[in-house]
Amino acid sequence: IDIDNFKHVNDTLGHAAGDQFIAHTGATLLSLFRHSDKVGRFGGDEFVIFVPGFVSEKKVMEKATEVCSRLHATFAEELNYGSFSVSIGATFFRSGDDYEALFSQMDSALYQAKRSGKNCCKIFKK
Repeated sequence: IDIDNFKHVNDTLGHAAGDQFIAHTGATLLSLFRHSDKVGRFGGDEFVIFVPGFVSEKKVMEKATEVCSRLHATFAEELNYGSFSVSIGATFFRSGDDYEALFSQMDSALYQAKRSGKNCCKIFKK
């Protein structure tokens, strides 16, 4: 998950506002997932979530829609900055994959989402 145009926050509102965006994003993500899921900040404005048991694209897209909606509401209501969105790249663990392959697949899907206009989720296809 990547906050779209995050550099704009730091450039126009300052790094303290950027830190607040990151903290609120992390807290919102933690509230949306189960304790058995792994939610973490990957770096900068990127977050990674491992969700065991998600085996259908439909379920992933439903959760991605919920994430996008809740984060947009967080940005608009709690941070008074409504023009921000997130892009999401997703993949499924396949037998033989390692974490390096998963991160590469997620990154590829994330950049496909960004190239598609941002504010969306793309799932990696082999």
